[in-house]
Amino acid sequence: MIALLALVALADEPIHGPGTEGHRIEAVDAGTGLGVGGKVVVGPDGGTHVLTVTARVRAGDFALGGSLPFASYRVPDGRDGNLGNARLWAHYRLPWGSLEQYVGLRVHFQVGKPSWTWANAADEVWPGAGVEAYWESRLGGDALKWLLRGAVGFHVARAYEPFPEEYVRFQVAGGLDARIVGPLGVVGEMSVQYWDTSPWEVAGLLRVDPFPALRIRAGAVLPIAVWAGLAPAEQPAGVRESTLLVDLTFSP
Repeated sequence: MIALLALVALADEPIHGPGTEGHRIEAVDAGTGLGVGGKVVVGPDGGTHVLTVTARVRAGDFALGGSLPFASYRVPDGRDGNLGNARLWAHYRLPWGSLEQYVGLRVHFQVGKPSWTWANAADEVWPGAGVEAYWESRLGGDALKWLLRGAVGFHVARAYEPFPEEYVRFQVAGGLDARIVGPLGVVGEMSVQYWDTSPWEVAGLLRVDPFPALRIRAGAVLPIAVWAGLAPAEQPAGVRESTLLVDLTFSP
């Protein structure tokens, strides 16, 4: 903790605000802050709820962060709930060129008793561990900003269907963050990743900034590949699940 505070104190131009993010695309351009978010998977194959707490520390072009989810899910005799995987990451804003871009590394590992469920991402809740390298970029201005992400990682997991014992995941994602009027805006994202429990997704969210340090978002994630029957879980094709989400980020 002392080292993190020292980094903040030494930053020449501290970055403030909640930054820009989608569902899979991270808020790499956010300042130091805290966040909390919730997901609810709805539909015949739904029933999973995930609450995630996130913290970030920013010092100039370097940032550290972490998140911890808690999942509640259906079991044959009712519901169960346990922690998911802790995620820790660090990234750096590349200092050259006119393109705003970041490179980073993220690790995840199981915390506590296993949670035998997932909500879209394979490495968030289901017990496992892994490391992932990622690149993100931002293009545009305050009114309209394009978001890009690419990532590759190696992961291990508890090998029960549909999860393999180990897997490599490649990911590409693109999105936009557009201001509608005043503090109101919209976020759209499309992501493709494999291996993953949701290989192709589209997400849409509304965002509002009641004041500059606070952002509230709400929207939905549509798992297109799952609907098409192209996901690893054995289930019939059809609109059998979607994810509703809401999050709040405070970054003074």
